Amino acid sequence: AVAPNYARCDADLASTDHYAEVPIATAAGGYGGTIVRKDSSATLTFYYGIGLASNWLTRRVVGGSETDIGSNTNTGLADGDVFRLTANGSSIIRSKNGSEQNTATDTNITTGTRGGITSDQFGARLDGWTASDLAAPASARLRRIALRA
Repeated sequence: AVAPNYARCDADLASTDHYAEVPIATAAGGYGGTIVRKDSSATLTFYYGIGLASNWLTRRVVGGSETDIGSNTNTGLADGDVFRLTANGSSIIRSKNGSEQNTATDTNITTGTRGGITSDQFGARLDGWTASDLAAPASARLRRIALRA
C-alpha cells in the first residue's frame, strides 16, 4: 500500500465547524480527498475523506493512528468529481458532487481550524481546493488554491 500524502493550509478558519472541498481534475487510478479539523502542529491529528478507485471513505487520524469512521460508499473516483468533507459539531459529513454519501458521528477531535488535502503520489491530480467556515457566506471563503504537479 502507498502511504498517503497530507498537506494543510497554514491559515486558520474562524471555527472548528468548516468544510474542505476539492475537484478531482484527473483520477488516473489514484485517490484524492480533503482534511478538516487540522491544527497548526506537526502532529497528525485530523479527519480526512478520500475517493479511491472503487470506494469513498472517511477516517479519523489521532497522533498518526488511522481509524475508519462511518460507512464506505462503493463508487469509483472519476475525473471531475468534487469531494467535500464537512465537520459540524460531532458530525463528519462526506459528499460527492454535492450529494451526501455518509455522516459519521465522532467526538475524538474537537479542535483544529485548518483544512487540507490528501492524495497518493502516483495518480489523482487535485485542482482548486477550497475551505470555508460553515457560518460564513460562500463569498467569504478563506483560501482557494490550484495544485499542480
